[in-house]
Amino acid sequence: FTWQDIRDDRVYTYFDLQEKGSVTYHVLLNAAYPGKYYQAPVYCEAMYDAGINARTSGRWVEVVNPAGGE
Repeated sequence: FTWQDIRDDRVYTYFDLQEKGSVTYHVLLNAAYPGKYYQAPVYCEAMYDAGINARTSGRWVEVVNPAGGE
């Protein structure tokens, strides 16, 4: 990526992409509390043409304590 802005509740990633190209980015998260949370969809659009865009579906994720304790 060219630039990445990491916030408490989102990550903005700026990158170049060739026509018909594809990139994959992974973001490492740190869960503070166990529970069930909604992971918002990922949305991407071209900087100067909002008609060029892509998105995923949001989904529910569950954070569990791997040690089994509280």
